[in-house]
Amino acid sequence: MDTINRLLEQLNDLFRSMTIGARVTTALLLVAVVVASAYLFTGRVAGPEVDLLHGMPVPASHLQAMTAAFGKAKLTNFEIRGTQVFVPRGQEATYMAALAAERALPPNFGSAFNRLSNESGNPFVSTEERRERAKIALQEELALIIGRMPGIECASVIYATETKGGLNREKYTTASVSVKPIGDTQLDDNKVASIRHLVAGAVPGLKPENVTIADLNGRVYVGDSPDGGAENGLYLTLQGLHEKRLKEKILSALSYVPRVTVEPTVVLDREKHNRTREVQHDPKAVAWRISEKSSTHSRDAAGPAGRPGYAAQQANAPAAIAAARGTKEEGEESETETINLVGGKQVEKETIGLTPKRVSVAVGVPRSYFEKLWHERNNPEGDDSKKPNDADLRAIAQEEMSKIRKHVAGLLPPVEGVADAAELVTVTDFTDIKMPEPAGPGIGPQILQWLLEHWSTLGVIAVALVAMGMLRSLAKAVPQGSSAAALPLPSPAAGPKLAAGTAPGDAASGEEAATANRLRRFQTGKSLRDELSELVQEDPDVAANILKSWIGSSS
Repeated sequence: MDTINRLLEQLNDLFRSMTIGARVTTALLLVAVVVASAYLFTGRVAGPEVDLLHGMPVPASHLQAMTAAFGKAKLTNFEIRGTQVFVPRGQEATYMAALAAERALPPNFGSAFNRLSNESGNPFVSTEERRERAKIALQEELALIIGRMPGIECASVIYATETKGGLNREKYTTASVSVKPIGDTQLDDNKVASIRHLVAGAVPGLKPENVTIADLNGRVYVGDSPDGGAENGLYLTLQGLHEKRLKEKILSALSYVPRVTVEPTVVLDREKHNRTREVQHDPKAVAWRISEKSSTHSRDAAGPAGRPGYAAQQANAPAAIAAARGTKEEGEESETETINLVGGKQVEKETIGLTPKRVSVAVGVPRSYFEKLWHERNNPEGDDSKKPNDADLRAIAQEEMSKIRKHVAGLLPPVEGVADAAELVTVTDFTDIKMPEPAGPGIGPQILQWLLEHWSTLGVIAVALVAMGMLRSLAKAVPQGSSAAALPLPSPAAGPKLAAGTAPGDAASGEEAATANRLRRFQTGKSLRDELSELVQEDPDVAANILKSWIGSSS
């Protein structure tokens, strides 16, 4: 405790010995040291270090709205890194509240329809306006879904429906999709087809061929074919799909060969549909249906009638006996009908086109693989002193390439007109050149990067060191008062001698006395004014003589 008290007394004496300017400078330097130390130890802790949205990427087009919301709420201690926003720890709720207040939160799937349902309770909204709001919500939702696809930065969807005139009143719907891929990349055919079918499936009555896709980094894909593909449409899409699957299958089968390369080529049948009908006739006829029909009939004719005329009609006329009887007819008929069919066989066959018609594969094997096999066979103990010659490597290469060719041939689909699938496989060897590893960044860029990241901390440390150096220099500039205690104050009798100024030695002694009196502050801790005030109260005559001696010595 005494040590602390002595230290405080020394600091108090040092501060009292300074001039007013030195005191002000010292106080400002102390404040700078305190502020710099606080910033040094708390600045990094309070900096942006928490992902506000916990890993969810923010579209680049939405970052402007979020920045504006933070600025309106006067929140400036945030940092945007790529597609993520970092804020100080413990202030997440404040920043989220600012986004919610300005409706700047990143949209999620279904947010457009949720907003539409919240606005549907207004009874003063007309039917046409409700329909238009639903259309806008669907466009926003489709744009959000496309923007979340891998490799796409943002997207916009617009569609319109037109009713044609006439009796049928047919509706014609078209759509336009603008897509901005990440960086300077361009859309591939698979993604174009996916976007086209996605939009066509979400809009009622929209066909894929009526969807136009604009790649903002490339070309415009006009949907002029029902298959919805780009350029050659479904042909290129299926061709790439078959080649990709075949390549993955072969690479998996050849995974035991390091750094092997596989490039398949698939040619598809360009016919989309093929229907054939085959009829084979039998020269022998076959009765298909036989029908028989028979009939018999019999008819008796009546005899001749009586005498015609008036005489036969007279009363009491004598009866006459017929002279002849009637005739009788009988007959029989039969009919047979036979329907024959020509025997034969009828075959109908329907195939779906765009299937692999011809497949070929090119396989590349590094020569280091053959060298490794030779060492494993001839140096089982790991002795690298033996080296293979060209003949040994050539023999191993032929043996292994033959095995690889048969192995890959078993994975190929059957091709019409090719009996041995190994003919479709080409295996070659190549010299695998070891590329030098990229050199890391030099010491200069690393130092520059470190300075850019920690320049604020270094600046604070520099300010603190300068302040402490100035304080130390001020402390050294104050004269030491250890010898002043031995110099006595001038007596009251010495006052007239000094005032007369007859002896130079007396004047010098008076000057030493004045210096001693000024240095007494470092021992008592009191100022010169306080000491003179006490001296005047105790002995006014002595105080007056001292003042006279000082005035005379200064003159």
